[in-house]
Amino acid sequence: MKIVKISPLVLFCCVLVAALGGTSCSPTKSKEKTAGQRIDERNQRLKWRIATTLGEYERVGMKDPSWDADAKAALESFANMDVTDSSEAYNDLRRVGSYAEAANYKGCKDPLVEYLYMKNGYDWQNHTKAENVKKYTEVGNAMANSGYCEIRKFYGCLRMALTIFDLEAENQDYYRLRHDSEAHLAAALEEKELPPAEAAMACRMMLESTRNNTGEFPAAYEAMEKPLFKNFAKTSVPYVAKGYYNIELAWMA
Repeated sequence: MKIVKISPLVLFCCVLVAALGGTSCSPTKSKEKTAGQRIDERNQRLKWRIATTLGEYERVGMKDPSWDADAKAALESFANMDVTDSSEAYNDLRRVGSYAEAANYKGCKDPLVEYLYMKNGYDWQNHTKAENVKKYTEVGNAMANSGYCEIRKFYGCLRMALTIFDLEAENQDYYRLRHDSEAHLAAALEEKELPPAEAAMACRMMLESTRNNTGEFPAAYEAMEKPLFKNFAKTSVPYVAKGYYNIELAWMA
């Protein structure tokens, strides 16, 4: 019998078609967006990012005159990072690390600012593995238990969990924080203000971070599926996520 090889691209298209056909909802067909519409979407996304960083810091952050300026500068640079052109995004990334480090040096222990510091300014090479695991766990826990919005809790838990995993794969705090991130993402997907582009980015990160684990991958998708189709069915976001999930699941078989 001749075995026919199917390319990954063809298989992905087949699975995506199946995903679209297997649901009662489908994305609304729309014309190509104008330059003005794209600018409006970018501005709305930036407004949301500022609200969920600077705005949240003003609402629940650990503020102090000695570090407020640096903390706010770090948060503002972070908010701009994914909505500016690539060259400016690189500069924003450097500013995030620099300002977050300065705030940390002045005593800032705000969970979100410290999370940015751990991601972009912390020098892990000057610490032992045990010290690093402890610090990443503390920051992940602080974000999970903070008053910050769900999308920031999601990233705080997942990114700290993945860093712990890189240091110590069988660490139980990795599993706990990564599992917590599922719940925070599901809750974030229920928030009406969440831009589709941000929902897509968060879901993609969750799926990519678990796709090599046959136990965690299905659980991660199942946690996001219901709120995705409930709140984003008129966009491509849930269908792309479902297609990605099914194609990766097919390769696991």
